Amino acid sequence: KLIKYLSSSSSNNNESLHEYQFINADLDISYTAETHNFPTGISPFPGAATGVGGRIRDTIAIGKGGLPVAGIAGYSVGCLFNNPVKKPEDPNILPPEQILIQASNGASDYGNKFGEPLICGYTRSFGIEIPDQRIEYLKPIMFSGGLGIVPHKDIIKEQPVPNQFIVRLGGPAFRIGIGGGSASSRSQETDNKELDRIAVQRGDPEMENRLVKLLRKLIDFSLIENNSIVRSIHDQGAGGVGNVVKEIVSPLGGTVDLSKITLGDQTLTSKELWSSEFQESIVILVNPKDLLTVQKLSRIENVNCDTLGIVNDTHHIKVIDARINTPQKEQLVLDFNLDSVLENLPRKIYHLEEYDYELPKLNIITKEVDEYIEKVLSHPTVCSKRYLTNKVDRSVSGLVAK
Repeated sequence: KLIKYLSSSSSNNNESLHEYQFINADLDISYTAETHNFPTGISPFPGAATGVGGRIRDTIAIGKGGLPVAGIAGYSVGCLFNNPVKKPEDPNILPPEQILIQASNGASDYGNKFGEPLICGYTRSFGIEIPDQRIEYLKPIMFSGGLGIVPHKDIIKEQPVPNQFIVRLGGPAFRIGIGGGSASSRSQETDNKELDRIAVQRGDPEMENRLVKLLRKLIDFSLIENNSIVRSIHDQGAGGVGNVVKEIVSPLGGTVDLSKITLGDQTLTSKELWSSEFQESIVILVNPKDLLTVQKLSRIENVNCDTLGIVNDTHHIKVIDARINTPQKEQLVLDFNLDSVLENLPRKIYHLEEYDYELPKLNIITKEVDEYIEKVLSHPTVCSKRYLTNKVDRSVSGLVAK
C-alpha cells in the first residue's frame, strides 16, 4: 500500500487554476495482461500498438477506476534462423522477422506517445519438427502486461442501479475493428482475408493519454471528496459498444441511443456503430447528480463524453438509433434478453492427450563447439531483449530508475 498520493483539485472560480496537495490514501497495486495475437500476425504494427492500448484500458478499468504505472512486453514468433522446416503457404501471417521488427515498433510507438515506461519483456523464437508433427509459433504471441494502482476503497465495482446514466468516454467512432473477437478465434483462411483485415484496429495513443488524465481527475475527486463519481467502469474491447454496454448494465438492463455516440465517420451504419472495436473508449455508470461534473471534466481534458442511455430493470438491452427518421425504417435496432447472451452459457470442454516422442539425438561436432555457443548466445530466446522491448525512451523515467 502506498500512503501519499499527489492530487490536484480545480478551483471553483477558475477551471485553469489547480492546487496540488498530498493526501493520505490506501492504493492497491494491480497487474493486468492480454495478448493480441491475431492482428499482430497479419498487421504487426497496428496489431501490437492496439494490444498495448487495450491493455492500458484494462489497467484503468479496474473497480471504479485505476491508473497505469509501467508496462511489460513479450513476443513469441516462429523459427528465425536455419529453419529446415518448409513453411506452409499462408496468405495472411507474416514471416517471424517482420513480425518481431514491426510489432515491437508498434508497441513501443504507442507506449512512447502515451507516456508509459517499459520495465521488462521477453522474446521467444521456436520451431521444430517431430515425428508426424510440426510445432511452431506460426500465429505469433504478442503479450502486453502492465502494473497499475487503484484506490483501495474503489477496487469493487458497484452493481448497476436503475436510472443511472450509461456514459461513454474517449475518441470518436470509426469503421475499424469490426469482428475482431470472432476473427481472433477462427482459422485465418484465404476466403476470409478481407474480413480479417477490417478486424484490425488502429491506435490513437494521444487520445488515450487524454482519457487517462480525465480518469485521474475523477479519481482525485473521489479521494478528496470521499465520493466516487464513477460507480462502475468497463473498457471497450472486442465487440465494441455492444459488448461493453451489456456487460456494464448486467444483470439489470438498459436503453441505448446510438445517435449519441460522437462520430469520426458519418457513414457508419447502426450495426457497424454497435459492433466496431474503435479504440480509446471506456464506459462508466454515473448517478444523475454527478453527470454535470463528468461533462465539465471531460471538456477540460478535451475527451468526448457521450451519454448513451440509462440503466433499467428490464433485463433487456434495447438499442435505438435516432438518426433513423424515415417512415420506412424504425429507430429500434436491437432488443434482446441479457440472460441469453451473458448468463448460463455452455462451458467449453477441452480434451487433452499426452504423447511421448523420441527426439533424435544431437550430433555435436567437438571442433565446432565455439560456433554452437555463438549461435545459442545470439539467439533471440537467449540474448538480451532490450533492442526489441526498450526502444527509444520507453525505459527512461525517474520512477523506473528509482
